[in-house]
Parts: sequence; C-alpha cells; structure tokens
Amino acid sequence: MLRKRMFLLVLGGAFFLCFLARIDSASAGGLDKYLKGQPMMVGNVKFIPVTLRDGMESQKSPAWPLRNPEKILQEPAFIDKEKRALKAGIQLKENLDQTSVAGYKDNSFFFLFYNFVTAAGCRNDYVIQRIRLSKMYYDFSGNPYKKHEQFLVEALALNHKKETKRADEHYREYSLGEFSKRKIIIDLEIGCGEIPKVVTGKAWPNPQNSLYYRIQNYSDAPDLYNQVKFGFSSTYRISMEFDRDGKYSLELPNP
Repeated sequence: MLRKRMFLLVLGGAFFLCFLARIDSASAGGLDKYLKGQPMMVGNVKFIPVTLRDGMESQKSPAWPLRNPEKILQEPAFIDKEKRALKAGIQLKENLDQTSVAGYKDNSFFFLFYNFVTAAGCRNDYVIQRIRLSKMYYDFSGNPYKKHEQFLVEALALNHKKETKRADEHYREYSLGEFSKRKIIIDLEIGCGEIPKVVTGKAWPNPQNSLYYRIQNYSDAPDLYNQVKFGFSSTYRISMEFDRDGKYSLELPNP
C-alpha cells in the first residue's frame, strides 16, 4: 500500500510539473519573444510594442498565443474594430502581424496598436499610467482655432516578472468635422509610484478587476494627474494629424 501511495505521489508530481511547463511554454511564446536580448534594468520602465494579433490575443488570455489563432477573428470586439477600421480604408485582417495600423478616408482617421510594460525593480503589484490628451483644431487659414486638454489616470497590474498581465490597447477613431486640420497628442507617463490617500502601498488596489483600474476617467481637471508621485517612470508620446486634403501622419513611441 505504501509503495502504491508513493507511486501515485510521484506520478501526480510529474503531471504537475508538466502542467507548469505548459504554462511556462505558453508564456515563453508570448511576451518573452519580444524581450530576447533586451536587458532588464532595475528601476526602469520599458514600453514594448507587440503585433496586433498578440495584443488582441492577450486581451482574451494571459497564456497567449491561442491554440487557434483564427478564433480571435470571431470575437465581437475584433468584428467591431474591423468595421471601424474599414471606414478609414484599413483591412484589419491583412495587418494582424504589424505592430500598428493607421488610415484616413472620407475625413475619418483610425489607428490601433498594443504594448506591454515592464517595470523591473518595482515593489508594487502595479504601475500607474497617467495621460495628457491634447486636441488641436485649425481653421481654413491654417491658424490654430482651439485647443482642448483632458487627463486620465489608471493602474495596470503586474505579474511576478514585473510585466503587465495583458497588452494595453491604444485605439482611436477621429473625425475631421468642420475644421481644415486636426492634431492630437497623447503624452503618457508610466511608472512605479502612488497617489497619496488614493492609491498607496504594494498590493493591487482594485478587487473588482484583477488587470485594470481606471482611477480617473478622462477629465478636464488635472487633479489626480498632478497628484501622482513616481519613484521611477518613463515618458512616451503618440502624435497624429490629418487634414482636409487627405494627408495624415502618425508617430508612435520608440521601444
């Protein structure tokens, strides 16, 4: 009987190790392929763009890539983005292995990309991301007409490797409206820190969602934006513009 129990314990342990190996293998097939050869410096935040396919799959499961890559094309979220991208002249299915996509058609501008973040040396189970969104409008003489700024503050959960658990999705759809040109600048600062009396301590602050916490939605008031205290952080910028002549440009952060 004792030998039988020992055999079952050894067999169970073997199965458990195989299970862990599968998990590690799945993870290695995901973000690890983007990190090969990149040194992880303590006290440093890295912005890591990934392909549209990998970004979308990570939204479904942290153990991406999926066993059936075509499954992502059947998701309602993908179908919705596909319709919106088509308005701007983009065939989304044909660009899934690109790290970003952008298009402009009939005064409708669209872009989409995904990125992960690493924060080596962060003691927290999360990073804080704050965003300043600046929208500039130009009249038909090419002169600035108005500018509108908004502020967003959010927390992104980290895994045991100090990587975000899923890709951050950056998706925008803009219309030119009645103006001759529009320019949009998205300034991001991502880092290890806290917001005094709001988000403090090491533990993940949002029990309702294990991946994401929108601390302040887009607002004209920079209250919480100005209160963020970073131990260390990195800044990035997304910039785009488009005009009535059909010209457009998009600049994304360098990894």
